[in-house]
Amino acid sequence: MVTVGADKKQVLANAFFCSSSDNQLVVPFVSGVTKLHFVRWTGSGLSEISPISQAYAVRSSSGTVTPQHIKRDLEEEETIETVFAGYSGDRRVCYPGEENAWKRKNQRVVGKMERKQRQTDGMMDLSLPSASYDLRLMAATEHVEDGNVTYPPPSGWTTKRLKRRRSYRRRDKTFAWQLDITEVTTVSAAGGKPSDEAVVFEIELELSQSSTQKLIQAPDDAAARALAKQLSQQLWWMLSQINPLSDVLDIESYLREHSDPAAVKVALAQCNHMKKFLSTKEWSSAITSDGQPSPTISHNKTLKFIGCMPINFSRHNIEEVQRSDGDYFLSEKTDGVRYLMIFTGKTVVLVDRRNEGKQPVPAPSAKDTNADPMAPLIPHVQPGTVLDGEVVIHRQLRRPMFIASFV
Repeated sequence: MVTVGADKKQVLANAFFCSSSDNQLVVPFVSGVTKLHFVRWTGSGLSEISPISQAYAVRSSSGTVTPQHIKRDLEEEETIETVFAGYSGDRRVCYPGEENAWKRKNQRVVGKMERKQRQTDGMMDLSLPSASYDLRLMAATEHVEDGNVTYPPPSGWTTKRLKRRRSYRRRDKTFAWQLDITEVTTVSAAGGKPSDEAVVFEIELELSQSSTQKLIQAPDDAAARALAKQLSQQLWWMLSQINPLSDVLDIESYLREHSDPAAVKVALAQCNHMKKFLSTKEWSSAITSDGQPSPTISHNKTLKFIGCMPINFSRHNIEEVQRSDGDYFLSEKTDGVRYLMIFTGKTVVLVDRRNEGKQPVPAPSAKDTNADPMAPLIPHVQPGTVLDGEVVIHRQLRRPMFIASFV
């Protein structure tokens, strides 16, 4: 969380500026994604719903998106290019196709010598701590110096790259960004002979030429900022589908204020009774066995969160854990949000560290959005039961889960 604005409003920050040109940066920016993510996120192309179709917001009037809808809205272009790079002045020679195929067919191939220069002043690295990969924003210029360079290329190249690329665009041009999915095989030239072959998988988003021109030719600074904001929002949406943020940061969006204030009051009273037990060692539940408020129920408006809190772990604690009779044990470390789960008999209340009562938001498939999502579980748990744990998000089911540490 970061504090912004004059009203000191707290917002969730998903990205942080992290320039790789900073000499103090311990880990430099490394391009590419893993083959697993490359295949999982982009391998299906236009054949089924995937991060590609979600990134371009493919929709259907019926609510069910099919491959026909995806192919109707998106276009796919496959290209293979062999690039000889490393010439002086940021120059490179690009040939269409694969070198081995030319040699087998004894084919005459014509490429182009171009100069590609990165605008380092406009390069920005953004750290996305809750996503699988960080982000680099970069501007570059490309200029063709010679459009008639026959194979073999001129001497002086140091690396050869074979690029197998699939490019995606919306047919209606409503998205300004082109998505490029590329498998790059790089071979360096050592003593004139290929060596050190490496494969990198890249996912890139490139602003269309027309949108770039509109941005450059904006009539004034206000218009440029407005267009830049629109383009950045579109870019962020696409990135959130292709490089999704970890769901743990979205836990609050899966919970809502509890619909039964009376049940929340009873749940907080149960917390108060547990707090009193710690002092008096005399137990009386605020909730009867049949799920009714106890006649001896007591409330405490100044009660603080009673859940177990972490303490510093020192060297002497190691021996205590190993040898004592305190039944200590080790458990999995989860990165969730602390809650107490309290069964009142009629409902289930999640009490957070502010002592506010919450409950899960019904699943999108639920027929009754006002129904208690925990209703099927209530008859199977003794009223008054309190579980201490954390709420996490199941990444595949995309639903909140409660991991209990103490009962």
